[in-house]
Amino acid sequence: MNNDLKKILNSDTNGLLTYEYIANHMGSCDEDMPVLTDNIIRVDMTGQITVSAALYLHATGAEKYREIIDKLIAASLSKDREHKYIAVSYTHLTLPTTSR
Repeated sequence: MNNDLKKILNSDTNGLLTYEYIANHMGSCDEDMPVLTDNIIRVDMTGQITVSAALYLHATGAEKYREIIDKLIAASLSKDREHKYIAVSYTHLTLPTTSR
């Protein structure tokens, strides 16, 4: 993990900076993905970014990121008690890829 990434993780207050880092470095940040997703889970109090990260990783590599997606979904369920974010996202995640 480089110093720029450490700065992002330390300054992220809601998960968005970490999510943006993942999106902007997709394919080159795979070895840091566990730390990145743990940071999102740690700082995202509502579950919104956690759900968004699960959706993004599912869309970019459902099989490749399966374990991380599962962890993000589990965290989302405990954070988003009112199901503001997970309800729509869960439907999207469970649709067969060919139906989109």
